Amino acid sequence: MNYIRDLKPHIGSEKTLVISDGDPHKENIHAFVDSVFVFNIPQGMLLPYDRHQHEILMHHVCDKECSQIIYTAPSQAAFLKNLENSGSPRSLHLAIKFHLGVLLRKKEDRILRDAIRNQILLELYTIEQCKLLMNYFFIRKKIDHGELNVKGLVPQMSSDRLISIFLNGIHYNNLLTMN
Repeated sequence: MNYIRDLKPHIGSEKTLVISDGDPHKENIHAFVDSVFVFNIPQGMLLPYDRHQHEILMHHVCDKECSQIIYTAPSQAAFLKNLENSGSPRSLHLAIKFHLGVLLRKKEDRILRDAIRNQILLELYTIEQCKLLMNYFFIRKKIDHGELNVKGLVPQMSSDRLISIFLNGIHYNNLLTMN
């Protein structure tokens, strides 16, 4: 995947804050002009009620007047490591397991291939992270006034091309094109 090339159409000419996991395999996104700012977060995980994160987001949205925030999904390796370490009852992989469990006749049956399951989980994770961004009052206010867009991007399973799955609270998935 050519990260910069794939990200350019989503950025356009707008002042943009890109939230990324800081994966060293991604090319240096700083190759963009001064209108694109990067906020690297460990494992691509935004945290609720994090003061430092709040200040950085507010600085870019209010002071630097970014007109869009793009959350890019973490790399598969970082995401899967984070997913495996999550024992929370609200974790995404437990939710998928619970909801698909009723379709299984035997416990050892697999209803989804691993690649599709991982893609679904990555998309759900990205949607949850974008919803977390929308919980900030200053972000919600700017969206309501038409001054800001929040986008969520994930790599498409078959081509690694970045696809949009979230825009200002509207989320959708790419399941139909995966079948």
